[in-house]
Formats: sequence, C-alpha cells, structure tokens
Amino acid sequence: MKLTGRRRGGHHRVFIPGGRLVPTARPAAYARLDFLVNELIEEDLNMYEERCEHLTEGAVPKPKTEGCEECLKSGQTWVELRICRTCGHVGCCDSTPGKHATAHYHETKHPTMQSFEPGDDWGWCYEHEKGIGSFPPAR
Repeated sequence: MKLTGRRRGGHHRVFIPGGRLVPTARPAAYARLDFLVNELIEEDLNMYEERCEHLTEGAVPKPKTEGCEECLKSGQTWVELRICRTCGHVGCCDSTPGKHATAHYHETKHPTMQSFEPGDDWGWCYEHEKGIGSFPPAR
C-alpha cells in the first residue's frame, strides 16, 4: 500500500488508512511512515495465516441465544457479541462490562470464539491470545 502525499500551503501531508491526515516536515518521512503502516498491515494479516491446533474444522455450533446469554438474563446491554466455536454459547465482548465471552472461556476452557456480529469473519484463540480465521460469518 502506498501512501499519498500532498503539498498544500508549503506543508507536506500524508494520508494514512482511516482517513487521517498527518502533517510532516520532510518528504523522507513518507517512506518511514509507509514502512510502518505496511508493517502493521502485514502483522495483522499474518495473525490469520498461522494455524491454531485449537481450531476445529466445520461450522460454528448453533447459537444458544441471539444475544449475550448472561446479559439477557440480567437485563444488561452489550457492545458486540462473540460465539463459542465449541458449544455455541453467545457472550458479550470485552468492551462490555460483563465480558461474558471471556468469562465463558475461563469457566469452560473452550479455547476459541468467533465474532457473532453480522458480516464479521474473524475469531480468537484464548489459549494463544491470537486471532484466528477467517471464517464464514456466523450470521
């Protein structure tokens, strides 16, 4: 991925993914910034290339609920949902106060989960603390 530099009013600027504009004093900074961004992108892609021995083949089990099981019982809300790739338990993400997907791992030791958000295709191995996937979206 190449970054685009512009010169406006005598100042060099660099656009980085996400639409942010970063002013820079020297065009040489473009090459360094380009290198850093590409390194981050490559690192992100590599996390999906490694095969995890905890990853089971096949489809995710049928979800037990359409929302976080524990949040539904207690009347709480959630930010995003995760589904256990072992049993189909649906729990809320770590950005939600309950962190029920992670709590499910600690209770059951089921090592892998997948995002249960529409269109998301990534998963996580709790044992290795690494991203796994990509998968067909769970819903």
